[in-house]
Amino acid sequence: MKKLSRFAIFLLCLPLVGCSTNESNSSTSSSSDPSQPSSEVDPGEDTTTHYENLVINEICSKNRYSFLDKYEEQSDWIEIYNKGTTDVDLKGCGITNNDAEPYLFTFESYVLKANSYLVLVASGRLNKVYNEEYHLPFTLSQNKGGTIILSSPDAKLSEVTFPTLKDDISYGLLGEEYATLLPSPGKANESVYVEKQTLEAPTFSKKSGLYDDEFDLSISGPEGATIYYSLDCSTPTTSSTQFTDPIRVSDPSSNPNVIASLSNICGTYTPYVPDSPVNKCFVVRAIAVDDNGNYSPVSSASYWINQSGFLKSGMPITSICTDYDNLFGDEKGIYCRGKIWNDWANSDEYNPSMDYPMQPANYRQKGFEWERKSNITYLENNKVKCEQTVGIRIKGNFTRGLAKKSFNLYSRIMYDGNNKFTFKFNGKKVDKIGLRSGGNNYNYPIADMLNSEIAKNSNLNLDTQNNKATYLFLNGEFWGLYFYCDSVDSSFIENRYANADDPIIYKDTDIEEGYKTDISIFENMRNIVSDSTLSEEEYVAKVSEIIYVPSLIDTVLYHFIVGVGDFVVFSYNSASWLNRNEYDQINKIRFILYDTDWFGEDMDALFEQYKESMPVLFSNQYFQVKMFKRAHELTGLLSDDSITTYLSDAYSNYLDVMNQNNVRFFGETDAGKETLFETH
Repeated sequence: MKKLSRFAIFLLCLPLVGCSTNESNSSTSSSSDPSQPSSEVDPGEDTTTHYENLVINEICSKNRYSFLDKYEEQSDWIEIYNKGTTDVDLKGCGITNNDAEPYLFTFESYVLKANSYLVLVASGRLNKVYNEEYHLPFTLSQNKGGTIILSSPDAKLSEVTFPTLKDDISYGLLGEEYATLLPSPGKANESVYVEKQTLEAPTFSKKSGLYDDEFDLSISGPEGATIYYSLDCSTPTTSSTQFTDPIRVSDPSSNPNVIASLSNICGTYTPYVPDSPVNKCFVVRAIAVDDNGNYSPVSSASYWINQSGFLKSGMPITSICTDYDNLFGDEKGIYCRGKIWNDWANSDEYNPSMDYPMQPANYRQKGFEWERKSNITYLENNKVKCEQTVGIRIKGNFTRGLAKKSFNLYSRIMYDGNNKFTFKFNGKKVDKIGLRSGGNNYNYPIADMLNSEIAKNSNLNLDTQNNKATYLFLNGEFWGLYFYCDSVDSSFIENRYANADDPIIYKDTDIEEGYKTDISIFENMRNIVSDSTLSEEEYVAKVSEIIYVPSLIDTVLYHFIVGVGDFVVFSYNSASWLNRNEYDQINKIRFILYDTDWFGEDMDALFEQYKESMPVLFSNQYFQVKMFKRAHELTGLLSDDSITTYLSDAYSNYLDVMNQNNVRFFGETDAGKETLFETH
């Protein structure tokens, strides 16, 4: 196969590399001193009174996913709210968890604006302010309740005793009373009591799945409760349709497209919009409510009627449904360009020539604030394997701006009581999993899956993600071929290494897991790898001291062999990790293979590109010999019959599905009918 000839090119090129080194500019990491939060006192403004408007608004003593502090830690937190119409200077105010020390933490000058919130991090850290974020010198009791006291400079203002709380449940004000809530740090408290979610969820007379013929669907719930349902993927409320008679479930594929007709999802670029209806599934969401106002979680089911000609046998199917505004609303929609793009387009900073996927937009936002509650249904061989309430976020970097975007899915106690997915998508129960679109390789979305599987089957010194292909239907409409992939996080490492403990993960040019200050480890290593001032012996010693060399060699070689055009070690599309606590076998940096979809580049040009981006590594004789020998070994590994068989099976299994995907996003074009195997 053509791909194997890349070894010959590499073996021919490598000995010709000279031993001279190129000068490279090495950047050094810098950190700014902690500074005070930016709200300052206006000398002409009266902010010294009205302490009575300050209240402890919300407390979260078992935070898991509701909030990340500036250290990227899941610290517990306390929220103060200024409920008045006048700004208040907090200077001299105190907050504590000990009545004997009311000013255990004392504010310096900070103005809390009228009708505004301030989140205080109960991290136990001694540094008072970090990155404009207040840290308290105490933590909250996770296994029992406690008391928090807020004082003005001369009097007690607010005292709240909170009970034992579950993970990601808060205790806060709702009206004039305190109650257990869904966390909302820095925002108005949720208007729903968690304890009122006491009713059992409604059940459907037929399970989600593929059916040959349409049918009548009944919904049942707790005795005496009223059931409300929706058919447009919206969250049902008491204003929704009340269930009284069976619902006729039929194939909605001929209905006009709703979300597939939208074009405001790619900045200044206008994506292809299907000119005819796409395939669809019938989605029902239901809730039960009793006379006392108690309610149930949302139940959701998805049905595919008479679609055996479209859905290929054996291919898993995923349905994700959520409120329309969660995806495409200007204010909160995570899939559209939205308000953030509109504000940018109407500002002096507007630059229409900016690469459209990187333009400011809603879909480029990250963090818990941009996670949306959704229902997921997952089928394998027409059997329901997972039906849960989850959180979804947009995933990736450049690909966030493309029409077909990737997702991260989160299982959280706060959504349905599950802290992990009920199904082992890739062999392990996890709390987070990626749902990848195929990345930059628009027409060949299986590229990354193929490259990962080949690397894994070849026993390379790389950590590889597992992948599972699936059809995706988003809010009932066909959204293409996707892949469940392992999230590159601490669980990913700990599931592979028995002794792994608190791994630090560096991805692209940022810390994915760990403290933000950990970035200096990898930036220092990136500088060493490109340091042309070191002697050959010093270079080898410094690199070998902290990097597991076989992993470095394999990651550079494999990216070259596959022809990945957007890879630079410790930089673009490079992921690596280091165990915080040293063990004999895993106390050095190792590499993780991910995002190899931009592949098949011209080998001569790619070799020059790699030499330019990693000049010292390629000019060092020790590493030349190492790479030369390893390339010979990999020639045998990657030409194994099992690899050929795997590629042949992939051709058979995915050709039609890839064409369906491409027609959905590119129409009936020649590009949509080409295959990965014919062009690479």
